[in-house]
Order: sequence, then C-alpha cells, then structure tokens
Amino acid sequence: MPLEGALHASGVEFFCCPTCKGAFLKHGGLVRVEVVARESGQVLDSASDQFRRSRARAIVAGQGEEERASRDCPACDQPMIEREWGFGSMVYVDVCLDCRGTWLDAGELAMIERYFSGRSR
Repeated sequence: MPLEGALHASGVEFFCCPTCKGAFLKHGGLVRVEVVARESGQVLDSASDQFRRSRARAIVAGQGEEERASRDCPACDQPMIEREWGFGSMVYVDVCLDCRGTWLDAGELAMIERYFSGRSR
C-alpha cells in the first residue's frame, strides 16, 4: 500500500501508512521534531496514549518486542535496524542505514515528542 504524504505541526513532511498508521520521515526529519519539542515544551501529536494501550495489549498477548519482524525501508527498500531514539526514551524506531530515513510505528512520534518536551519525566 502506498504511503500518504502529510505535514507534521513542526513543519516536517512525513509519509503515513493509512493501514497501520506508522510514519516514515526522511533523514533529519525526526531530529527536527525533537528540536521543536524541546524548544516548545509541547507535544504536537496526541496519539501516544492509544499506542501505549495497544502495545500493552500486544505484550500481554505474548507479542513482545523480540517478535517484531525486520522492516525494509519504504524509500530505498534496504533493511532497517531497530534502535532506541534518545537515551532513556524507551522508544524504539527503525532506521535505514542506507538513506538514513526513520520508520515510526503508530504513536511513537508522540512518545518521542513527549519525552523531549519534558512531559514524560
């Protein structure tokens, strides 16, 4: 399914999957969202609570992080690696080592904003 282009409140263009609500940001996009969250102290996306509830249900159902399948980059079709975005955030995103784009599952963008705005502490 093709991704749909959208504009984040921080001014960053991203591409959203209409099915899973995941998002792809080109290289540098997530850093810009992080900077805006730090400077404003506000969370511009409000989907994190829904994501946390769905993640908790998946873990209870036995579908923990270790069972996640690897993802290919939607921009260049190369394998992506999972890494924590920001030390201590506990938000794991998929990063392409080739084009350096970032894939975020539904709700992870708001979780990152909340962490860097200081609202998660």
